[in-house]
Order: sequence, then structure tokens, then C-alpha cells
Amino acid sequence: MRNTRNLNNRSLRVKFLLQIRNTVSQIITLLRELFEEVSRHEVGMDVLTKLLNRRFLPTIFKREIAHANRTGTPLSVLIIDVDKFKEINDTWGHNTGDEILRKVSQAFYDNVRSSDYVFRYGGDEFIIVLTEASEKRNVTYRRTYSQSGGENQTESRKRRRYCPLTFHRCRHV
Repeated sequence: MRNTRNLNNRSLRVKFLLQIRNTVSQIITLLRELFEEVSRHEVGMDVLTKLLNRRFLPTIFKREIAHANRTGTPLSVLIIDVDKFKEINDTWGHNTGDEILRKVSQAFYDNVRSSDYVFRYGGDEFIIVLTEASEKRNVTYRRTYSQSGGENQTESRKRRRYCPLTFHRCRHV
């Protein structure tokens, strides 16, 4: 009787361990898929600013130009440079430069609609794609960005710094 009971217990333990192994294997597969999805997303995201990076530009441009052509709605692109950014880094250090980039990026992001796109193109350059943007809206955005981004103050080491921006505009009608 005792041997039969040991065999049953052993058999139950083996079944239980096999179930655990299968469950762990499923969890590992799900985690692997999740990490792959996160990696695909992060490849297109700028680490410092959390904005889209230049890798997504061709895809977005193709899609939005096709949409603008199909619907007859205007599409505007703003190319923005942070003025004298090298001087900012050289004078106040890269931490201050990074802080400025983050604040300017946040100002851009906070002032666009969900249908618009904000990219960090590289260094101190940004691209904003304004979908269905009338000329009036385009001017309003530039004014808003100038006030929230260009006049954005950074306070580091108890000093205020102003960050002027240069805007270049391209419009597809």
C-alpha cells in the first residue's frame, strides 16, 4: 500500500512540475513577444526627448502626403532649430543642453493635436508635421511654439535661460 501511495504522489508531482514548466514556457514566450514589441517601438523613439526620431519620417511623410492629395487638405511641415545650441552646451554644459531639449520637446508635444507629429530629427533640430493645417492654423502654431518653446525658460543652477528658435516652413497643398 505504501509503495502505491508513493507512486501516486510521485506521479502527481511529475504532472504538477510539467504543468509548471509549460506555464513558465508560455510566460517566457509572452515576455519575449512583449520585449520585441517594445524594442520595435523604442527604435523609432528618441531616448532623450521621447519624441519620434527620424526613422519614422519617410513612412509618415508618404502616408500624410497621400492623405493630403486624396482629401485635398493642406499639410505643413515646420523645421525648427534651437539657436546657438552648441554655445549653450559649451557655456553651461551638456546637462543644461539636455534639459533645454527636453523642455522644448515637451512644449512642442503639448501644443499639437493627436493627428500631428513631432520628431527630433537630430541634435537641436525638430520637425513638426501639421496635418490638415490651414495657413491661419500654421501661423497660430508657430506663434504658440515661439511662446511656449522659444521663450521657454530653463532654470538650472538658479539661472534663467531663454532658448530662441528658428522656424522654417514647408507647405503641401
